[in-house]
Amino acid sequence: METPPACNLRLIPALLVMLLLTSTVLAKTEAGEGDGLGEGYFFFGQDFLMIAQQTNGLQNITFLSGEVWIEVHCGAQCAELTLNLTDSSGAFIDGVQSGEFITLSGNVTAGNATIRAATTGIQFAELQSVLPLGNWEEIDLADSIPMPGADTSTFGIHEVADSRYPLTGSIGCGGGMVWWCGDYLWSESPDWINGSIDGAGDVDVLLFEALPGDVFEVWLEHSSIALEVEAIGRSTQSLNSLGEIAISANTSIGGNISRMLVGAGDDEQFWLKVSSEEVGDGLYALRISHHIAALEYNSSFEFPGSQSPATDENAIEVNAGWGIAQGWLSASVGEEDCIILPTQQVNSSGNDVQVATGFIAFSANTTTQVSYLLDGSWITISEYYEHISNPNNISVTVYSPAGTTTLRYCLASEEVTSWVALFYTVNVSDSPGELPSSSEMLNAGWGRLGLNSTTQGELVTSIYDSSDLLWYEVDGWPESEFLIRVSIDNIGTEPIRVTLQEINWSSRAIIESVNITIDGSKSEELTMKVGPGIHTVKIEHLNLIEQGGIWQWGGEPDLPNTTYRIYTTVVQTEVGEKPWFEADPRVAEASQKLLLFFGICLALPFVWVVLKQRAAKKAAQGLIGKKARLAHLLELLAKGEIYEARADLSTNLRIISTLTWEEGVEVWGRPDLHHRTESVDLAAWRLDTRLGKKGGMPILVGVHVIEDTWEVVGLRCEAPEGMAWKIVRAEPRLLFRQDELFLDQLHQGTRTFVEIEIIGDGSGIEFSLSGTVKGEPSAMKTPTAMMIDVEEE
Repeated sequence: METPPACNLRLIPALLVMLLLTSTVLAKTEAGEGDGLGEGYFFFGQDFLMIAQQTNGLQNITFLSGEVWIEVHCGAQCAELTLNLTDSSGAFIDGVQSGEFITLSGNVTAGNATIRAATTGIQFAELQSVLPLGNWEEIDLADSIPMPGADTSTFGIHEVADSRYPLTGSIGCGGGMVWWCGDYLWSESPDWINGSIDGAGDVDVLLFEALPGDVFEVWLEHSSIALEVEAIGRSTQSLNSLGEIAISANTSIGGNISRMLVGAGDDEQFWLKVSSEEVGDGLYALRISHHIAALEYNSSFEFPGSQSPATDENAIEVNAGWGIAQGWLSASVGEEDCIILPTQQVNSSGNDVQVATGFIAFSANTTTQVSYLLDGSWITISEYYEHISNPNNISVTVYSPAGTTTLRYCLASEEVTSWVALFYTVNVSDSPGELPSSSEMLNAGWGRLGLNSTTQGELVTSIYDSSDLLWYEVDGWPESEFLIRVSIDNIGTEPIRVTLQEINWSSRAIIESVNITIDGSKSEELTMKVGPGIHTVKIEHLNLIEQGGIWQWGGEPDLPNTTYRIYTTVVQTEVGEKPWFEADPRVAEASQKLLLFFGICLALPFVWVVLKQRAAKKAAQGLIGKKARLAHLLELLAKGEIYEARADLSTNLRIISTLTWEEGVEVWGRPDLHHRTESVDLAAWRLDTRLGKKGGMPILVGVHVIEDTWEVVGLRCEAPEGMAWKIVRAEPRLLFRQDELFLDQLHQGTRTFVEIEIIGDGSGIEFSLSGTVKGEPSAMKTPTAMMIDVEEE
């Protein structure tokens, strides 16, 4: 799981705090050395303080000229903690204890200040603070926003970044990839803007540059007084109030952060107005993130126009049928975020259905329109999806017919909204509900019922799937009989009808049938006697058959789906008559000779394989003492024996893989590139261009799997600069496409050596290995490149 924002890490263990030092420190800090201070660990950030037990420590922070306010919640341990600050001019500010809090406040001059802390027992304390750092109000900001049309060139523009959470396939909560945390709807670490309010008459206005469609996140993180923060859009015609945060008292340590999403709309400028009704002075700390609409299409894979027929540009990236995206809706009229999702293409049996599921989290009420691309035309499934704000996620499942190449999800909202989503597609086969023309066609798409086992299925009303026909087969002699018993659980809420049918396939006639109707959430049993052969069980959605429907195929149905589970047992009640024929003695004698002949024929390939393996093993053992085989190939090439060198390389590829990994690497010689992780070891050697057969650069690559088993493995050749590499040949013959070689499955301990020939103009090559380990995506990549333009020795 991605690391959440520091403001939410209030109660993390000390070790995790130490890891955050490199990412959450807001100013340069240094551990104190000398000055007679004791050894220990001390860390101070704008959200928390960490100090090891029995420690006197200090940290240096470079402040701007301004005011400091630090409030530490230390509870019953406040008596054991002392906290003070000395600024660059030597002014001393001591922390004052009041109940469970220690407060340190005052003016500081610009330069290096030192925060000192000492404790006899505290290890961790929460705090809130406002510091003169970064976007600090060094001089009093203007008190009012210029009227439309007035000059704003004298106002400084506050630059803030887009600090969104990065999209990866592993984000999620609760151990699942599709369960979003609410924090993923907000930025990871917005920029700080700190300032001061000098009484009820003082107002601070802050200017941010904005374009139509931009969205701002505004957080009121800390404040020492009651505060109002109003977002205002300024156009050439008017000032428009966009949203407001108001607190009636100072913020509390550990309390919820006040946040708002604000869309810039069509306004040219975005302003924040900060004010207070209190008479006294106070400080505040805001955090701002600016989501620029023009950048969303590249970073979030969004599609700018919902009506565009294009599907290849700006499409969401999909790996094995899934992809993730995020975005912001600014509530502009007609605004949509459209995600283009290519579906998985597999061999269709004629009854296949594309099923796409999206897990989407929203910060405000949102509607979703879903369409699919079939035969070059967009077909709208429905506009029925209306979602209430959900900080975790909701599920949207869409069905589209076989042949669908692309799905399009268009999100719209009347409110400023942030969203994050994961989509995946699968290709499923729907069992037809009627008999085929012959029993030979059953394997072409009709579901098979497992005997003495459990079978589960679903009748999907959205695609008018009113019935499933499952078949089973029993073997026996003529006149034999079998008792079929099915136990049916209706897991859904709709009634179903289950029918057992004995079939005469020569005429497609039903010899006998029995049926039973089962209400929702009920279980029943059904039995029938059948003869040997192939027979069927039919499951029907009763209300869908009797009432029908008027919804569009794949759209929102008026009737719910229903799921069933069937456990089938079979018992033979009559054996029947076994055919019997008296054997001819000559047939028995001929059979013995024939069996002997077939036995010899079957044994010969086995003997040949054993001899071949022994020869390969012997050859491999002979190579152990012959190190640097690549140098031997160069000697052959120097003599002009190119054909012999190629044959020697091909032979060595087969036999060296039988050695241990260390022996194999030693036989080939010192690798030009070698990278090892906990689970994979990879080595690569440059080969002489004369060993190439298609005018490219030959390379030898070895892969050793140390731990686990890798599935669906691909080896990619990446160019750090220049045109991408392209594989034109592989030895042994393996599938490849563009710059990727497919290695299929690599078990633990596997040693694979392969020669590849690549073309391109890059100066170097990096290797990356990707696949799945224990069902989870996994990958490794060499940290450096193997240079191609190195002269061969």
